[in-house]
Amino acid sequence: MTEPPRVRFRQWRRRHAMGIYALQLSVLAALIVAVPFSLIEIPAGHVGVLWQRFFGGTVTDDSYSEGLRVIFPWDHITLYDARLQNSARYYDTISSNGLSMEVDIAVRFRINREAVGALHKLVGPRYDEVLVYPEIGSYARDYISRYTPEQLYSANRAFIQAQILKRMRADGGASLLRGQDVGEKLVEVEDVLIRSVRLPTRVEDAIERKVEQQQAVLEYDFRIARETKEAERKRIEAMGVRDFQEAVAGQITDEYLRLRGIEATMALSTARNSKIIIVGGGEGLPVIFNPPGDMKAPGVLPVDPAQAGGEAAPEGAPADPFGRPSRIP
Repeated sequence: MTEPPRVRFRQWRRRHAMGIYALQLSVLAALIVAVPFSLIEIPAGHVGVLWQRFFGGTVTDDSYSEGLRVIFPWDHITLYDARLQNSARYYDTISSNGLSMEVDIAVRFRINREAVGALHKLVGPRYDEVLVYPEIGSYARDYISRYTPEQLYSANRAFIQAQILKRMRADGGASLLRGQDVGEKLVEVEDVLIRSVRLPTRVEDAIERKVEQQQAVLEYDFRIARETKEAERKRIEAMGVRDFQEAVAGQITDEYLRLRGIEATMALSTARNSKIIIVGGGEGLPVIFNPPGDMKAPGVLPVDPAQAGGEAAPEGAPADPFGRPSRIP
């Protein structure tokens, strides 16, 4: 009598139980090992380039954006930072007069997402050292060699930066794209900045002394102009004084001088910090004011009524600060 298929399967499974368990463990181990190679996480600001082991190698017409990607475990994804990058290098250059210099140039650049596959295939992850910095140095030496060190400190620096940037945008990596089905540049250069220029110590000192002397010359020019203006001002002032004296020379009278003396005495008497009794010096000038209370100005001697030039005040008139009757002019 023939046994049912189910019974036969159970018997076969009992006979091959060890082999089945070994196969299951092998599959599980393979999955555990393969999952990390199959699940690829692409961080923010990065792109991935796929390399296929059995289907043509590097994929140049497509790339992987941010997120979790699933690939075959035997394939590989290379990550590229697609964000704006900034880096600086020192370049040895020679000026137009044969002087050796070190120029510090900073460059801001980013990869072209559309051409990242070609960039990976033609250049590789070290594209900045292979492609960007050497071309920056080449263009910098070409343009800087047309100028003297003094000119690099002037507005020519901005012009040189613009020329290097223009060349990088037009020709950067263009030779690598010949024969490739890529219509874009591999790297997009955003800006080129000349941060500093290092000259030999003696040359730097000479340039600084030259600039100092130029500034000293400009300072003397301004001084001369100022003194010229001051001399012109004094000449005009003297002419005005002369014209005034000529105009009033025949019209000054004793009454006019007495009026001006009274005005000057009154102006002195209104000073807030006055501590002295002001008495007119000419004939007919009155006593203008007395200090408050019994204050006496130090160093002021009493005035003799006989020398005051007036008559004695009537009885009952207020006394002066020295206890004597005031004199009426």
